[in-house]
Amino acid sequence: METRLLRVFREVAQRGSLAEASKTLFLTPSALSHSLKALETELGGKVFDRVGNRIVLNHLGEQLLGRIDGPLDEIERAVESVKEIEKWGQDRLRVGAAATF
Repeated sequence: METRLLRVFREVAQRGSLAEASKTLFLTPSALSHSLKALETELGGKVFDRVGNRIVLNHLGEQLLGRIDGPLDEIERAVESVKEIEKWGQDRLRVGAAATF
């Protein structure tokens, strides 16, 4: 399962609207809808109930959100940590000399 799909799911669940989630994820509501459809296909069940213009978590969605919230936060922290390590040597002056110097 792609973490991208889980991130989309989490954002839509927290916002309660594809339009609101699309603003924070910089994706169109249509792209979010397709991502959610792919997630539901992979899971074999619906995670949201559509009520008019609103989108509401159902029982399966609540279970999924409860299980992925912590691990997604950990993944995001790990990515940020790696980015910081990558930047570590950029502000340093490195001097090299031959061993016989």
